[in-house]
Amino acid sequence: GTNVDNVSAVLIEGTNAGSATTPDLSLYHNSSSPADGDYVGALWFYGNNSAAEQTAYAGIFGLSEDVTNATEDGAIGFVTTRGGSVATEAMRIDGSGNVGIGTDSPSSRLHVKPTVDSTNGGLRLESADGTQYATIDMNNTGNLRFYQNGTPRMRIDSSGNLLVGQTAASNTANGTYIRTGDRSGFNNTSAACVSFNRITDDGDIVEFRKDGSTVGSIGNSGSYMFLASQGPSARGVKITD
Repeated sequence: GTNVDNVSAVLIEGTNAGSATTPDLSLYHNSSSPADGDYVGALWFYGNNSAAEQTAYAGIFGLSEDVTNATEDGAIGFVTTRGGSVATEAMRIDGSGNVGIGTDSPSSRLHVKPTVDSTNGGLRLESADGTQYATIDMNNTGNLRFYQNGTPRMRIDSSGNLLVGQTAASNTANGTYIRTGDRSGFNNTSAACVSFNRITDDGDIVEFRKDGSTVGSIGNSGSYMFLASQGPSARGVKITD
């Protein structure tokens, strides 16, 4: 049909007021030998390109993931055209409700897989005014990376080490690294590397433990620092003027 703007259109209308049944458009793939992975229907969106050629720009399709009687599963896929290439699948929702972006086999509620190993292939969070953004991605070497406005801020490397302000654990570069089951490092070229602050009352500021038991501490008494041992004699040193 044609709508009021003289543009081709299809209208499916239901006029039964109060009916629980709405108008349906059904695409039926009537196969005598159905199989898992069959495409059972599609809706394509076409338009002309600059050369007046009919081009498929996007599409939606349904497929059967499992055709076994009483255990049927279905999925829906979304197809887009990019860079003049043939339209390819960009997103899928499988029978379990998992959403895959860049993958046709999502294994979690949201599964994102970039097409290339880059810093913009993951999740992007943006401020309301569009001036600030952050991205999270996983690269091919197993690093979970966090960027702020394109600048690397933090990562968890393939060994589970946490790096802040560094891309690799280093004692010669500004930043922090916390290794799994090993020493950690806090580096700063022009200020204190670590600050521990006890608020209000005096006492231990840092505790030292061996096999879960306290063996010593560093603390304060007024404006003075003390080193204390938790051994049998419980001796310590107080540093004064």
